Formats: sequence, C-alpha cells, structure tokens
Amino acid sequence: MNFGDLLKAWIVHDSLHGNGKLLAETMGKVFEEKMEVKISHIKDVNPVKVAVDAPTILIVGTAVRAFMLSRSPKSWVKQLRSELKKNPQDIAYGAVFVTHGLEKIRHEKKGTRFLNLLKSVPTIQKFHPEWLSGKVKAIEGPLEPGTVERFEEEARNILNAIMS
Repeated sequence: MNFGDLLKAWIVHDSLHGNGKLLAETMGKVFEEKMEVKISHIKDVNPVKVAVDAPTILIVGTAVRAFMLSRSPKSWVKQLRSELKKNPQDIAYGAVFVTHGLEKIRHEKKGTRFLNLLKSVPTIQKFHPEWLSGKVKAIEGPLEPGTVERFEEEARNILNAIMS
C-alpha cells in the first residue's frame, strides 16, 4: 500500500484505571517507529478532529464495565461515522481493543459488536480481523500477564500490514 510520505496513527482509548491507556501507549510506541502517533482519551478528542486529520491507522479502545460496553466509545464511533459520511477521508486501517475482566464466553460478543460498529465507518478500507482483548485481573487492574507483550506484537502485525 502506498500512503504518501506522512503516515499517521490515532489511538483513542476510554481508560478509567489506566489499563486502556497503557495498551494504547504500548501500540503507539511500535507505530512511532514508522509514523506520527497521537494518543488521546475518548473524552479529550472530537471525532471530527480525527476525521479531518485522516490518519492512516485508527484504533479505538473501550472497556466492559458492569457487563456492558462503555457508552462513550460507541457514541464516539457513531459521530466519526457521521462525519466521514459528510466529509469523506480515507483511513487505511482500523482496529479496536476492549479491556475487561470477563471470561471469553461473556465478552466475546461485546468485542465483536464493537468491531462491527467500527466496520460501519464507510471510509476505513481494511480492518484488523479480530478485536484485541485486554483482560484485567480485577476491576482496577492490573492487566493479566503477557497482555502488554501481546499488544506490542499485534501492533507490529498491524504495522506490517500497512507497510506491505
């Protein structure tokens, strides 16, 4: 894929206890090797700003709280979708991650629903095939062992998909 000279990544997270922020920063460090990276809490960045910036990669993180996906990221993605329908800007690659403390059977549909919501954004060309799972040991964390390393590896996979 050829995206010109300036490659950009936006990673937007909804971190309450710092776990989502840690995962966003972990991925951001990998992307910084090849592109400009912006990381922001979902409440601190307007989706219009991200749409206008036209990143090469967009990653949105959410959390499962009280057995439900956090509302802010869902609303944010819907606003992004609306903006990109009005003012199309191509985004080469999209991905989502979910922090949670649930067993697989209880969180799998939630992550898939969130990924499908991002897939409804009309100008994102390609998606990471699965949502990324950031399981925590307890409500406030920490993340389960190996999670940060797995997110670093997935970020490298995403970077390779973009660069090839």
